[in-house]
Amino acid sequence: ILEGGWFSMILNVVYDANGTGQRLAVIQKNSTTLALSSNMLGLARESNMGASIEAGVNLSALYDLDSGDFITCWAYQNSGGNLAVLTTNDLYPSLTLAKIQDSA
Repeated sequence: ILEGGWFSMILNVVYDANGTGQRLAVIQKNSTTLALSSNMLGLARESNMGASIEAGVNLSALYDLDSGDFITCWAYQNSGGNLAVLTTNDLYPSLTLAKIQDSA
């Protein structure tokens, strides 16, 4: 983050269809490893939707960030095997950050 302030953050991840496990999307601040900690700004979870339906996980958060902070995003699944994050048919993982106002 070059200049501090309040930011809107939106993370979208779509997983390939699979009938097992959970799908997660996580936004963290100033962290290089996935950990459920005080650095976590948001977490979204989606149960599997069945063997033939893709599972989309969407997460949004508003957060006051300082100059020098950095954001990391994680996509996690526990189906028990390899499971792709979709990057076809105009479905791509995305993170949007938009500064909405200066810090008070």
